[in-house]
Amino acid sequence: MKKYIYFLILFGIGIYNVQAAEQSLLWTGQSIDDHFLLNFIDSTKTDSKLKSENEIIKILRTDYGLKVIILDKKAPDLEINPKLTIGNDDKDTFAVETYERDLRKQTAFHEDVEVQAQAQFLQPYFHVHSEYSKHAIPRDFIEQPLILLTKSATSHGIIHEYIHAYLEKKRERAPIDLGEGNVHHENCFRQIKLNELKEKVLSSQKNLERLSRSPYTSDTQGKQASRNFWRATAEFSHAYLDFHMIAYGEEMDVYRFLFEKRKELNFSPDVTQFHLDGFDLYLTLVENMLEEKFSDIDETLEKISSVSFFNTEPDIQASFEELKKKVENIKEKLNNSKEWLGSQK
Repeated sequence: MKKYIYFLILFGIGIYNVQAAEQSLLWTGQSIDDHFLLNFIDSTKTDSKLKSENEIIKILRTDYGLKVIILDKKAPDLEINPKLTIGNDDKDTFAVETYERDLRKQTAFHEDVEVQAQAQFLQPYFHVHSEYSKHAIPRDFIEQPLILLTKSATSHGIIHEYIHAYLEKKRERAPIDLGEGNVHHENCFRQIKLNELKEKVLSSQKNLERLSRSPYTSDTQGKQASRNFWRATAEFSHAYLDFHMIAYGEEMDVYRFLFEKRKELNFSPDVTQFHLDGFDLYLTLVENMLEEKFSDIDETLEKISSVSFFNTEPDIQASFEELKKKVENIKEKLNNSKEWLGSQK
């Protein structure tokens, strides 16, 4: 915990100017202040060109107090970047080997992840939970922000991960300590809660199906089982939507932000297109999620409102109505984002 607090003090030096103008981000509701941006751009450029990967890593390690680890592996579908030659601290050797093996699948560099990556930012005390894991999963340097790089990492990819680190610092979220070394990042609890609600839906569904097949099920039992199933489904749907939009939304914000600062950062045409493509990728992931998981929300509301005994359980219908508003709000942002994307092509 002391190391985390030390990071917050060090990382904040020279970054904030409370009177500076701020650029709002659409999906996260976060903002990036111009004072920070100018300082960071100045530090990562030489003669109006982006500095090399090695130089940017040195800046992040020395000036911004970030732990940056380079793994001896390339990213899927990418070649090794010959310009990335800087090494790791000797004291980090064991950690490097552990993250390279990634036996507990705590990184974005294995085959099961949704989007393959060249680099990754890991928040303090964040760990990926399996469906049944509720305990903190140990990993090296878990108490501090960490940027992991593959041998394919580029200057703009490293800067992308640093923007994630900057946004994380601005949130100022303290880790949640449950005692006995069981410390979690806030996003861990979202993941744990989502896993628990999934089990609750499956359990209530099985119970409803079992009772519907039994000739001895009373009307009261059947109605209560139906209420339990739909209430659990509403809770899970909210948690599922929130969990994924936190991740997808921040990625879209970072890709768009860096695209809009392409001139200040002197991005090449290829790098500029990379950021548009990245934005488009996560836009598509959101569209696909809404289509796959939430396209029948009107049908669900109609079904619930047509069943008389649900009138005694107004919270269920209200929860689905609130879910519909969330989906509609996301669709509105999607339309705005697609219009913006179309105007840049």
